[in-house]
Amino acid sequence: MLVLLNNFRIGLLGWWIMQEEVPSFHSKYGGLWIDRSDWQQEIQARGLNLQQKAQVEKFASDGYIILEGAASHELVDAFQQRIETSFRDGNSDIIYQSHRDYITKRLDHPADRMGGRVLDAFVALPQALDLFHVPALFDFLRLIFDADPLLFQSLSFDQGSQQGLHQDTAYVVVQQPLQLAACWIALEDVQPGSGELFYAPGSHRLPDWNFGGDRKHWSMAEDGQETHNLWGAHRSCPRRWCRNRQSTAGSGSGSGQAARAGRLTMGLWLTAPIVS
Repeated sequence: MLVLLNNFRIGLLGWWIMQEEVPSFHSKYGGLWIDRSDWQQEIQARGLNLQQKAQVEKFASDGYIILEGAASHELVDAFQQRIETSFRDGNSDIIYQSHRDYITKRLDHPADRMGGRVLDAFVALPQALDLFHVPALFDFLRLIFDADPLLFQSLSFDQGSQQGLHQDTAYVVVQQPLQLAACWIALEDVQPGSGELFYAPGSHRLPDWNFGGDRKHWSMAEDGQETHNLWGAHRSCPRRWCRNRQSTAGSGSGSGQAARAGRLTMGLWLTAPIVS
């Protein structure tokens, strides 16, 4: 029996708060709910349908998922045509980089489409936003982020820069380094030898690599090239995997083998909304 006494001389007061258990993550940098140690229990608690459950289990276990036919041919063609006319006629709203020097500039004049890449096409072209906002992609991202995802960067190219296999967290800097997802949209049919994307299943669970100041990302000014080379030696793929052709690049929370993206490719990076 608990008796509450309203008495100046004799009193018993009690305060209770609900103690919320702090979830543990695979990384000290935290992450999304799918990065929690109890992510499988979370799937059950959230009552996901069979399709969502299968997608999340694949993504959480292997670090990637393929959404076949998520973007329609009509959306792809509309974007491709807009890019083609922009390079043919010039489009000052578009920012791009040449593979020769990677100097960022406006597409004020006609330029070689094959020799460069468009930065953040979604800023200038509504056709790019149409591609990024297809239901299959957006619904899955909203599911893993627990909120509407924040699109902050994209690349589009016909021929890639032949970048070696890597982890994006070393280069793509966000407030919470593991609240990050990358998506690659193939703008042509994917087949062997077409410059497909490589990904190493499970590499998103590699042990944390800490740069200076306990950072997840590399800084040339603070870390220097030697630190980057040391990180690269530990994170690079075996040589037999490094057969990426003109457009191949690694992206996402890990790097390596077996996800797909064509030579004509759109890549985008998303993070969780900032909560103050």
